[in-house]
Amino acid sequence: MQPLLQAFEFSYPDGYLFLDRGGAVCQKLRSRFPQLVAKAVDRLQIDMQQPDKGMELYFGIRTASIQQTSNEGEDFGTVASDFVRILAEALGLSSLESFRYQQIVGRPCASIDEATSFMRPLIAKETLERLGQLASQTESRAVQAEYRRGNILFQDRIAVFEFIPRASISGDPVPHITVQFDIKGIAPVDLSALDIKALVQNLGREHLENVLAKVAPHLA
Repeated sequence: MQPLLQAFEFSYPDGYLFLDRGGAVCQKLRSRFPQLVAKAVDRLQIDMQQPDKGMELYFGIRTASIQQTSNEGEDFGTVASDFVRILAEALGLSSLESFRYQQIVGRPCASIDEATSFMRPLIAKETLERLGQLASQTESRAVQAEYRRGNILFQDRIAVFEFIPRASISGDPVPHITVQFDIKGIAPVDLSALDIKALVQNLGREHLENVLAKVAPHLA
């Protein structure tokens, strides 16, 4: 399985200092990530990108996000943590209303049919029994599970979709069997109590390894 995407997005209350300090934030982000360039700018949001690293980010009055499609270079936990720190210092943020960490890994397949063929073994037996005849007449394109631990919501999703590899010359989409997982903070959290780097590097990696261990036998 190959890394396809990592992302960290979050919302915050009262980020109105963005209106005064948007340019200063861009400068600080470019000091941290020198190849960043502005992609779009308006009065409520600024979008930036670093194409060679597959990095895209935006920030505004209420929400911000950073994502990366390249697995080269720095650990994404460090990247996301520094992004949040720079915004928090510039916009005077002390807490987040919510956050979401997402990672997607995938394996290229020769066709949609091949990718879809991996799905059925991943559907729980009791689910197939409940679906009855319908299950035998349909092709599943996604399997999703969700559970909660305190104020953290975990979502696992195994799905088929077409993805254009960054190194692709033709630009044609390639069918992939993918594993996606999300870790969502669904209640306000004090930034001093949130270690984003540890969240991504430890909890995120541990969770991904557990999911892949369950999926791997079906992808052999």
